[in-house]
Amino acid sequence: DDAAAPVGTQLGEQAMRRGIRTFLHGAPRNVNRWFDKSFSLVTTASGAAAINFEHAWGDGVSVLRLANEMVEDAEQRHGAVRAALDAADAADAAVEPYELTPIEFDVPADVQRTIDAATDEYAAWCDELNVQTAVVQDFGKSFFKQHKLSPDGCVQNAIQLAYRRMYGATVATYESASTAGFKCGRTETIRPATADSVRFCDAALDDGADARQKADALRVAAKTHAANVVAASTGKGVDRHLFALRCLAQRNGDAPLPDVFTDVAYARVNHNILSTSTLVSDHIVGGGFGPVVRDGFGIGYSTTDAFIGFAVTSYKPDAEAAQFAAHLRDTLFDIRRWLDDAEQQQKAAAAESE
Repeated sequence: DDAAAPVGTQLGEQAMRRGIRTFLHGAPRNVNRWFDKSFSLVTTASGAAAINFEHAWGDGVSVLRLANEMVEDAEQRHGAVRAALDAADAADAAVEPYELTPIEFDVPADVQRTIDAATDEYAAWCDELNVQTAVVQDFGKSFFKQHKLSPDGCVQNAIQLAYRRMYGATVATYESASTAGFKCGRTETIRPATADSVRFCDAALDDGADARQKADALRVAAKTHAANVVAASTGKGVDRHLFALRCLAQRNGDAPLPDVFTDVAYARVNHNILSTSTLVSDHIVGGGFGPVVRDGFGIGYSTTDAFIGFAVTSYKPDAEAAQFAAHLRDTLFDIRRWLDDAEQQQKAAAAESE
């Protein structure tokens, strides 16, 4: 399930981590979440709120629009809403109070044991979940646009480099693209791990490469990523097509699956160690979700003009979210430095040639 939090106040990272846990899973042994529902609006006593939604029926585009319109409507009609609430309070005060009688359930012992076992399992799952945040202040999407770069392409390549620094490898990476422009369209997969992203990581980790070489490699990788985003959003992706073909093959009785679906490469590309998704809105602090594989990371991120924020999740002890979040933060500051230094190198070279 995803959780998207409408903006209330500027939260510190520790408060953000607590909020993500509250909105994702609640108190493990006193939970009042209904994950089978299409979505739940979760609010706290401090006024923070989020939409926790089940993914089968829809995607982030729909939930983001709901969140945006809720906030905008509340802002536009604040006076009228306040007056209506005051009137309701006055009406309630005029009504004689009445006592509520709690319903007592007679739960059979075997049913209670099942409930207790499920509660223990849920609490253990919540305890295994690492939740970390990384907020990069003072620059964001406007910085990348000033350098004529795709903000999402830069952030996705930063994710690639952060993982490479931590594990020394490139792994299957998922980013969702909306295909809502098509009738019944849902999503397609963008694959941020490309040959060009690998070359960018090689250059970034090469002590002999200067800032301009690193920045040039980033430009190529970000351009490739932007082209892949357009392709996925316009029906030219392959993941959903292959998924549908596999589902049809699985329904074909006892016939063996085609070789492509049993190939080790197909299994590897669908073991998405880096599962990523972004929400962009002035009304949203961010979004978060759990990893899709035990040894992976769930990475929700927002890129605004003022900051770049990440909510990173992982499972203990298979992956360490705190260390990965630190690498993300350091990597983005490195990218900013390389771009600025490369620009200065270019200006200096131009001045010398005059």
